[in-house]
Amino acid sequence: MKAIAIMAVGTVCLAGLSGCGTTKSYSEMYVHGWTRESMDKRFPPGTTERQVVDRLGYPYRASKADRVERWDYAGGKTSQQMVSFVFRDGKLVQKTYENF
Repeated sequence: MKAIAIMAVGTVCLAGLSGCGTTKSYSEMYVHGWTRESMDKRFPPGTTERQVVDRLGYPYRASKADRVERWDYAGGKTSQQMVSFVFRDGKLVQKTYENF
């Protein structure tokens, strides 16, 4: 009986803790503040692929040819903004913007 009471209290505690963290959508986590200036500041030339993934997650589309790779991200306040990162040998060399 004591074991059942302890398990019940533990379950209630865990259920309460699970509500403490808030779940955020992709746009809430990653795309607030998408301006050319903020993106240029956050991702200067030479930024590594890993740093971009750490800040934005994985791209929704990627393409690769030779030693050049392009990653596309969409989002922003209206989800219509798109930024493309071009990497050469794993380092950012160019960004292009659409609907900024």
